[in-house]
Amino acid sequence: GDGNHGYHKETKTKNVSMGVSVPLQQLHSELQNAIANNDDNAFATTLSALKVEMTKLPSLPPRMEATPQASDERALARDVYEAAVLYLSSKGDDAGFDRNFSMLLPYYLETELSSSMEHGSGRESLLWALRLLTYLVQNRIADFHATVELLPTGLISTPEVAQVMELEGWMMQGSYAKVGDAQKAAVSPYFVPLLQRIVITARNEIASCSQAAYETLKLEDAASILGVSQKELPSVCEAHGWEIHDGTVILQKKSDAQVVKAIDKEQVIDNCLQYAKELEQIV
Repeated sequence: GDGNHGYHKETKTKNVSMGVSVPLQQLHSELQNAIANNDDNAFATTLSALKVEMTKLPSLPPRMEATPQASDERALARDVYEAAVLYLSSKGDDAGFDRNFSMLLPYYLETELSSSMEHGSGRESLLWALRLLTYLVQNRIADFHATVELLPTGLISTPEVAQVMELEGWMMQGSYAKVGDAQKAAVSPYFVPLLQRIVITARNEIASCSQAAYETLKLEDAASILGVSQKELPSVCEAHGWEIHDGTVILQKKSDAQVVKAIDKEQVIDNCLQYAKELEQIV
């Protein structure tokens, strides 16, 4: 374990009804064990085997036949994709997350599918919130807004989705300190690794704006603008190719052609961020 125990408790599920074949029940159980044990290899192998078995079921997309076992089989498939999405999200596997969320989506949006199951899984709001949050991490703002339009009625006011909507608002305003604070108040443990990535993305954006605005900054100003401690500052500077001399961070070499005259630094960065956001929305 890498501290993920207890992390995946939300991937635990009810035993699926006897309408599902024994091989599928066994594989489903193996998937839950792989997740509980944080075993990436067993997870990948079992998920692949489950998907192969599920392609044989006429009740599932694309065939969608109303067989006697349809309700149970669809509930199992939805459960498998939900568990996969949660696990892959916790691992920071964006490609796997995208792939499995797209397979889960019909179970949330297709009326024929969702209405044929006796009840929801109770995890929809968390899964939708993670979909939105992952788009924010990837800076896929257009996809974020398109997904908000897809949200089933009532989900936008759930704690998980509401927190992500608030985060997006802060990011658009450039209020990155609030984004950093959100890590401490995360509605779900699944949010934490994604929020950490958002903070890094935000820091990089501020750094590029700072570099455009200044030749040099005092150490304390640079730390304050980037939202890091002075102890963390050298590694951030190194990542951006900046040098530190006599208590000053050198952001631009003298040879850099354009140097913006020192205006109020907060204002420059604010304008720069705003400009970046507007460009992003236009594109």
